[in-house]
Amino acid sequence: MAYKILAVIMIFIFDLSFSEIIYDKNNITISQIELNEYHKIFEENYNINLTKNDTLKRIILMKKVIKYVEINDKEFLNKIDQNLINQFGEEEINNRIKKDFLRFLKIRYEYVSSYFTNQFNVNDLEIIFNSLQFLKLPISINNCNTIEKIVDVKRDKFFIKNLYENLKNNSQNFKTKINNELVSICFNSKTFKFIEDEIISYIEKKTESDFNKLIYGKIN
Repeated sequence: MAYKILAVIMIFIFDLSFSEIIYDKNNITISQIELNEYHKIFEENYNINLTKNDTLKRIILMKKVIKYVEINDKEFLNKIDQNLINQFGEEEINNRIKKDFLRFLKIRYEYVSSYFTNQFNVNDLEIIFNSLQFLKLPISINNCNTIEKIVDVKRDKFFIKNLYENLKNNSQNFKTKINNELVSICFNSKTFKFIEDEIISYIEKKTESDFNKLIYGKIN
């Protein structure tokens, strides 16, 4: 009996330590368990092991942004929540910190999308390509029915401009010139997804400072 009571007390103390409030300021509270959960989710998504201080900063920003959107554009937040339910299922986003993490990603993506639509240019795409070790893609003279050879298009300005125009126009007519002859560049879904991810990562890094300034300017 005494052992059971001791076990219950130990569990209670353990729960208290994890629910300990480690930040309480400007109507934002963060518990130790939230910090741990966010740290785990972030590492799973980005393969980056954040420090405690960086984790705390990101949670504070996340909560401020969501609170701002909830007050000023509730309809937009409701739309995000519905999209999350459709994408992950209601049970998957029952965890509040995970739900807010995904909400913030969606809000952040809107900013990335706006940059891509209004500011992203062919020079940005060249910078992305130059950061790659190589980008080898198949070429074809019969619209990708058969493959002629594999070429490295990392510094192919004709192709980079063509790809940029396709991305902007939501088309898939990928071309380059080999010995002054127009040929098709053949993409598979994996390679195209890789390029999309590189573009998103580039825009996220490029706009992170401006995004934070914009958000802090509105919520402070």
